[in-house]
Amino acid sequence: MSEDDPRFSIANMKRVVQLSSDVHRLCEDCRDFRTDANVGNAINHYLEHGYVLLHVGTQTTHALDGTSRHSTVAIMGLKKSARW
Repeated sequence: MSEDDPRFSIANMKRVVQLSSDVHRLCEDCRDFRTDANVGNAINHYLEHGYVLLHVGTQTTHALDGTSRHSTVAIMGLKKSARW
């Protein structure tokens, strides 16, 4: 897959969500699923809604005391042509 592949361009998405192992929230589509530290489960849930995986990686943030926090993040997109 090329970085310029139009199938995965944010311009072709009607909705983009960020999933993170350190942020827990309800699914933006069905509100029946709560994301948690297992980003893989959240990715699979959004795939069932027709989203595509745009990016997965790590993120490092720093607490007020200077300690590092590491998390896994995923960016999912729902194509403009999706039925949702």
